[in-house]
Amino acid sequence: SHFSLLQIALIIATLIAGDIIRGKLG
Repeated sequence: SHFSLLQIALIIATLIAGDIIRGKLG
């Protein structure tokens, strides 16, 4: 497949981190 599990995990971690940051700022 085009994306590896590592890339998927990295994207999910980035999305979760961004959500946490927005939660703290908002």
